Amino acid sequence: MMCMDENMNSEQLDKLGKFLVEHIRDFNIDSFDELVANSYAPFFGRKLRRKVDENFTQEQLAIVRKIITYCIDDTIAELLYNLDKNNCKSDISICIDDRTVAENGDRLRMELYNDEGWIARFSKHHEEEDV
Repeated sequence: MMCMDENMNSEQLDKLGKFLVEHIRDFNIDSFDELVANSYAPFFGRKLRRKVDENFTQEQLAIVRKIITYCIDDTIAELLYNLDKNNCKSDISICIDDRTVAENGDRLRMELYNDEGWIARFSKHHEEEDV
């Protein structure tokens, strides 16, 4: 399938945003919350859970959660930035409905963060600014 180099409409961009927010942001925040709540125990989870119990207060865990959320959001923003920056300069592209995501320029990162952006509309985790 070939992607066309035409700008996407808002609905097409929202498909990308919803996917990134649900499958990267919310999934990873949920994984952290489940680990802390002791309901997530893959093969490495039990040892990690013991270390969490032994070394962190609830206040410290709240700070760690904010740091993790920031890192996840920054990772998504960096992905979007680099898709735009490397537009047509590499073999990597993302297409939605046969349209290339990178053709949308600086708009991509702004779609993530603004007051009516992807995080605000699609995430089930809405963070307070204060730690």
